[in-house]
Amino acid sequence: MPTPLIFYAIDQSFRFNRRYLWQTPIGWDGKTDRMTYDKAPHLKYFWWYFCVFGCVYSAMGASSVYIIYWQIYAPRKELNISHSIQFALQIGAGSLAAGIALVVMAYGQHAVQIVNGILDFHEKMKIYEIPEERIRVVDGRENQLLDFVDRALRKARIPSIFLPDGGLDLAGITLLVSLIALPIVCLLSIPTTVFYFKIDVYRFPLEDMWSYLNIDYSSNPVLLLVHTFLRVLITSIAYLESQRIFPFLMYFYALSGKLVIINIRIFAEYAEQIRKGDVHLTPNWITLYTHLSILVSQPEKQMATQTFILMSSGLFFCAALNFATIRFLDFGIPPLYYAVFPFFGTLLILIILSLLPVAIDVYENSENILKIWTHSIPGGRKENGWMRKKLKPTRPLRVYAGIAGFYFYKLNASVLTTFCISIQDWTLNFLMTFHPSAEEINALVNGL
Repeated sequence: MPTPLIFYAIDQSFRFNRRYLWQTPIGWDGKTDRMTYDKAPHLKYFWWYFCVFGCVYSAMGASSVYIIYWQIYAPRKELNISHSIQFALQIGAGSLAAGIALVVMAYGQHAVQIVNGILDFHEKMKIYEIPEERIRVVDGRENQLLDFVDRALRKARIPSIFLPDGGLDLAGITLLVSLIALPIVCLLSIPTTVFYFKIDVYRFPLEDMWSYLNIDYSSNPVLLLVHTFLRVLITSIAYLESQRIFPFLMYFYALSGKLVIINIRIFAEYAEQIRKGDVHLTPNWITLYTHLSILVSQPEKQMATQTFILMSSGLFFCAALNFATIRFLDFGIPPLYYAVFPFFGTLLILIILSLLPVAIDVYENSENILKIWTHSIPGGRKENGWMRKKLKPTRPLRVYAGIAGFYFYKLNASVLTTFCISIQDWTLNFLMTFHPSAEEINALVNGL
């Protein structure tokens, strides 16, 4: 369930971005712990659209394509195949960011209403939840350290890292650390990328522009300042917008999906009690399940399209990052630069393994609940006719993948296995495409 620490982390993330960055229509109300959507005309958020579509998508994508293209026909000695892989990944990241912005523009208000509706429904279902009692031992050194951290956080007016049942709020801690660390990492990455490694994607198109104009910018302090300022500015916009827009996936999908899973678990606990004969099926539970199914079915078509796009892009990114992690291990690039590939590869796989099972569990658990309820209606065939008529057309909650209302498949247990195997196959295909050593790769690029 969403804990005070999770709500605090989300609230602080929105506060930081609203205070220091350009505004977006998506917001967060810390008093009610609900998402908000500003119905103002899109012109009010011109700078956000300009940064996403103009800088992150167009400028970064065009620069990446430019570098990759000329790296094939006229390769730069200071660049190698690892840089080309990095720039190719940036094209996909910019496209994904633009897709998220388009979803916010087209379905933002509807998506916020769905998330808030699921949050409101969860508030109603909390009274039926059976809490699990956990005994937390405080004698160990680790637990004493956790208690000290908890007291320090509460003095700083940050919610406790412990759950009401005594367990550790791992989800809240992870969200708090990640959402607070993302802006800090971005601010540290900007000077490192631009000045230390000098591998920002905008450097080479700008240098070629000055060269085409027959201008030696390095000997002119004003032009050198303009050149550096443009690189820092556009890189900062790309980094800062990325740390703000990609967590929208968590707000719209992970948070609402987690709530649905928790509510389904409550229904499953009640169904298990019915199966054992401890309680009887009542119309109230059927009404609650119908309410939840209506909430889930509202964004079905849009979610199917978004799910298919996210799975397709996730497949490409995972395979590409796995390839870069394996192939560039002994490539001779700086360790800090190389760490980008395994870090984001591991992070992406963890995101996939946390989102896909959510959709699968929703389908399998809801199907099992309806089977138990159908066989547990009290009375004979002619008794409780309303329950039988109500349950007969009721279907399990399903998440589909498709495009524009055409569903290709539903997410079940076999999809997760197939998806993981596809990542492995794509990674192996990438590895077999290129030569096994850095020297041979460089010779291949220089030969082209």
